[in-house]
Amino acid sequence: MEPTEIIRVIIALTAVSATIGYFSLPQHLDSGPASLFKASEAVKTAEVYFTDANGIQPCALTAGGDIWRCSGESWNYVAAVNKNMGGINRGCIWSHPRSNQTLTIKFRNADLSGEIKGVYGILDDSDTEGPAPVNFMVYVDNKMVSSGSARYPGAQEFKADIPAGKRDVEFRVYTVNDKRRHFCFNAWS
Repeated sequence: MEPTEIIRVIIALTAVSATIGYFSLPQHLDSGPASLFKASEAVKTAEVYFTDANGIQPCALTAGGDIWRCSGESWNYVAAVNKNMGGINRGCIWSHPRSNQTLTIKFRNADLSGEIKGVYGILDDSDTEGPAPVNFMVYVDNKMVSSGSARYPGAQEFKADIPAGKRDVEFRVYTVNDKRRHFCFNAWS
């Protein structure tokens, strides 16, 4: 092989390797900054349950300890996932609500820095035809510190100033119609 042919082959192989490497990396993964507390990393230690007029209905942690199953429906669980929300692949907690019930994800004695912030929203593959809003509330030591709602796919940010230290943190999710309300959130402090 001629030296110029060898150089062309090396350049071609380098270009192919670079292209494969680029597409094998996540294009953008937003799971929040390094923090004292990150909900998506601690979800296995949470208390997860639904409440309605009939009382509390606890979700059960799977044998592997990765997923909170809340019913026999495949979509009805709470777990750390990577999903597209607002055009960005995000590390978040899948928190699909059930109609007219409040989903609570509670962390006891979370180490908080003096603020809690994060992102919540409807995932990009959700229904956009006349959907019901999903309400999202953040409680610290039984006091609501943030709330909002999401109706259409996209991400919304929240932030609240809170006392630093070990605190109980709850995230509550509610809708009147759970049809394709693929909801996800993450929070950090």
